[in-house]
Amino acid sequence: MYQKLLKDIPGQVYTPPQLGTYYYAFNTQKGPTADQRVRLALSMTIDRRLMTEKVLGTGEKPAWHFTPDVTAGFTPEPSPFEQMSQEELNAQ
Repeated sequence: MYQKLLKDIPGQVYTPPQLGTYYYAFNTQKGPTADQRVRLALSMTIDRRLMTEKVLGTGEKPAWHFTPDVTAGFTPEPSPFEQMSQEELNAQ
């Protein structure tokens, strides 16, 4: 529906910043994700831009930290991976 509205009435559809974060959780106590290196590799491999644009597809912004950017008094420190392309991240 959102994509249809973007197509039908471009410039009139807007998703405002929200105090919320979508995330996927893994069991980090046992199995492969108990290894911090595996979790870092997963974090680097996940294409946040693709997830927000193609999977969610309703105007969300990629998140590089848990606290939303619009939280009062919060000044996010850029992730070293944030400015890298997905190809650069995958090469790591």
